[in-house]
This record gives sequence, structure tokens and C-alpha cells, in this order.
Amino acid sequence: MTQPIDTLPLHLGLMMMNWLSSQSVWHIAKNDLQHSKTDSTSISDPLLHRKNQRNPRKENQKNPEKPQLHPQQKRSRPLKPQEQKQVARSASEALESLQKLEALLDPRYAAATTTLQTGQPTTRSPRSKKPSLEQKTKANQKNSDSELFRHYLDVMDHPEMLDAIRQESYHRANEMLRGLEQFQSVDWTHRPSPAREIWRSGAATLLDFGGDSAAPAIFCIPSLINKPYILDLYPRRSLIKHFESSGFRVLLLDWGEPGTLEKRYDCADYVQQILVPAFRHIRSVHEGPIYLMGYCMGGIFALALAQLESFYTDGLILLATPWDFQSDQAALALDEETIAAYETLILDQDVLPPVWIQTLFHMINPWHFQEKFQRFPYMSRDEKRHFIAVESWVNDGVPLSRHVARECLVDWPYKNTLAEGKWRVGGWRIDPARITCPTLIMAPTEDRIVPLQSSLPLADLIPKVTCLKPQTGHVSMVVGKKAPAICWKPVLEWISALHNS
Repeated sequence: MTQPIDTLPLHLGLMMMNWLSSQSVWHIAKNDLQHSKTDSTSISDPLLHRKNQRNPRKENQKNPEKPQLHPQQKRSRPLKPQEQKQVARSASEALESLQKLEALLDPRYAAATTTLQTGQPTTRSPRSKKPSLEQKTKANQKNSDSELFRHYLDVMDHPEMLDAIRQESYHRANEMLRGLEQFQSVDWTHRPSPAREIWRSGAATLLDFGGDSAAPAIFCIPSLINKPYILDLYPRRSLIKHFESSGFRVLLLDWGEPGTLEKRYDCADYVQQILVPAFRHIRSVHEGPIYLMGYCMGGIFALALAQLESFYTDGLILLATPWDFQSDQAALALDEETIAAYETLILDQDVLPPVWIQTLFHMINPWHFQEKFQRFPYMSRDEKRHFIAVESWVNDGVPLSRHVARECLVDWPYKNTLAEGKWRVGGWRIDPARITCPTLIMAPTEDRIVPLQSSLPLADLIPKVTCLKPQTGHVSMVVGKKAPAICWKPVLEWISALHNS
């Protein structure tokens, strides 16, 4: 199938964000600000930098009477009134957008903006007419931030800087659109490995990929957010196929899309009404040991199942599983009023469209979107095939019931209900400390979706735990080039060690 065309508006929106504030503006202006601490007159724009590489002695010899001008003093053709208005408008729009993103990503700029807007004088100590040491420090920081921000404005207002931004942003946006166009034109269809359906409940199905009923069984539990075929992407990148060919019986739960019944479910309902019955069916048809393996959000469900069915669970494997969202890196900072409005907006819908989730994931690192599509035309054939498969899976999202969406997008990241012990399933409080089976945690060090600060706390809570930290990302952990060596093999070796002990 051709790549989903309904993702194009999201792609174009991200392109505009990048045009205004990513590589083309960000690195040039940011780099200059970093140098401004030591040299407030330097301009790090690549075009200006190349022009300033001339030897000043040679220049003076050629033009002994011509004074050397600072780059911001260089003469240029006077702009026409209409051009002046256009430049001012473009600079203002770009700067406004950049300032908003800077405030989110770097508190220095927010502080500088507040300083310029409020202009509040330094307060004095009640016992002294002179400012206290702490007040002096704050005043110095205030002045420093103001200078930094003023210098930032000077750089952004420079005509050659604006011209460099326009040229660079046009070039990068054009390359990105070329890569996106090629991606959209490819006809690609996911072809799953052979499997048979052995159980169904509503929209959910349990797939059996084959294997000996006496061999260790691996029950794969994916996230609700995306379709489960990331674990069976294509033959050379199929974790499931690799496990099956290694002598294990592999079963996969496909949650499906919320139907009439599932639209009323929350996360506890998914565990109690679907996951537990599916697991009990596996027990009825399988003689050997059963290991649970949850990926991302599926790991949270697998942990709950391991607690509820502890007597029949022989081992638990958690791949990039979040738990503690207290870290600043685990969620975007929002005030209580915004969170409440966000929650209301979610609950006003029967299901949350996949594009919402996609947008949130893109916002974790918006610059990556532009970078990867810029690179696409220059990839090898195998690299393109892999990129198309992964990106198609990313864009092939699943809607979420409003109650599940509220939990995983509001309660978990902003109220930290999991780590606070407030999540209950069937009246039982889900507590990692109550997991009695051996557990393997795989916490990728380069994961930006589930950072280490969110996944590693589980290693301190679960009693019988082995924790590995592969140097990889969230998705590349299971389908990347190094996935067989850094993820698949350690999981199988861990299960084999338990099974043979």
C-alpha cells in the first residue's frame, strides 16, 4: 500500500515548525549565543564566518585608508520600503516562534524574556539599605540574561543573518519535501509471518506462531498505541520469527482497534477483560513454562498480569517499559490549568485519533523529522526498505479509548499514578515489589520516548531482577541493525538460563 496520505497535514505542519525554528535558525543563532559569553561581537553565521576569514593585514595593505568594519556595520544596498516591511515581518514572525520554543527548551531565554518584560527593580534586604548578596546574585543574573537576550535580538535582526536563514531553511525544507515525496510514493505492505488465531475476545486476537507445546512459551504483549507488527516487521527484522526459529513457542496478543465495548475500557479493563483471559487460554493449551514479554506500554500491562497471575508466570521481560514519570525528561512541563483543559478535550471524544499520539511523539524531538526525511533520498536500498517499514508502522497508529488516553497521556505523565501506587486492577494495587517471578529489564540508554529516569526505577522495586542497558533507542532496540545482538540474544539467553537451571 502507498504510505498513509492522511499523515501529510501533520508532516507539513512539522515542516513549517522546522522552517521557522529548527536547524536553519536554531543552530546558527544558538551557536552564536554560546560564543557570546566570551566574545559579544562574534557572529557565527556560516556565511558571515567565511567572509570574516580574510587576513586583516592583507586587507589593510590592499586598502590602507579603508577602515575595517564590524560585520554588523557592513554597508549593503538600501532596502525599498516594501522590502523593509517584508524583512521586518519575517524576522518578527520567525523570532516570535523561536522565542516560544526556546522558552520550552531552555529556561535561560524564558528568564531573559521575563526580565525584559517586567523590568522589576532589585529588592532590598529589610535590615540594610544595600542589596543582599543573594539579591546581588539575582541582579547580576538578570543583567546577564538581558544582555544575552539583547545580543540574540541583534543577531536575529542582522540582514545577512536573515538572508542566511532564508536560504538555508529553503534548502533544507526543499530536501525534506523531496524525501517525503519519495516516501509517500512507495507501495509497501506489511507481510506478517504465518500464524493462526487461537483465541478472540471482541477486537482482540491471540496469535500462535507455532512451536512445541512443551517448550518455553513467550507471550508477547505490545502497546495499545501502535499495531503489534513492530515485533514482526519483516523477515530479517522479526523478533517473533527469531524467537520461533530458536525453539520457543511464540504467542502475540493483537489488541485490535476499540470497538463498541472497548471504547468504554480503561487500562485496568484491558488487563482484566482481555489480557487475563488470553493468558488463561495459553495455560490451557500449553504444557511448558510461560514467560511474559511486554514492550513499552505493553510492559506495564505485563507487569500487572505477572502480579495477578503470579503462580503461573515463570518469568517477566520488560522492554523499554515506563513506570516513574517524576523526572523532568519524562514529560513536557504543563501548568495545572493546561492539564485540566487537555484532560477535558480528551474525554470529550469517544476515541483519541492516532494523529494526536503521533504529534506528541514528534514533539519529543521535532528536529528529527526534518533530518530523517532529508537523508532519505541518499539512503541505500536496504536502508530505505527498513526506513519505510518502520516509518509506515509509526504512521499506522491505533485510536485509543478516551479513558485509556486520559490515563497514559495525563494520569501517568502528569500525576505519576503508577509510581505513586494509585493504579488498581480488579481491586488489587499494582506494585512492582509484589512481582515474585524472575524479571529481566531492558532499558535502552538512548531512548527518548521512555528515558532511563522512567524505566530504571523498576529495577529498584522488583525483587528478583536483572537489568540490562543496551546502547540503543526505543524502536531500534527491537528492529534496529544491532537488535539481534543487543536485545534478542540476551532475552533468549536469559530464558534459557532459567529454563535449564
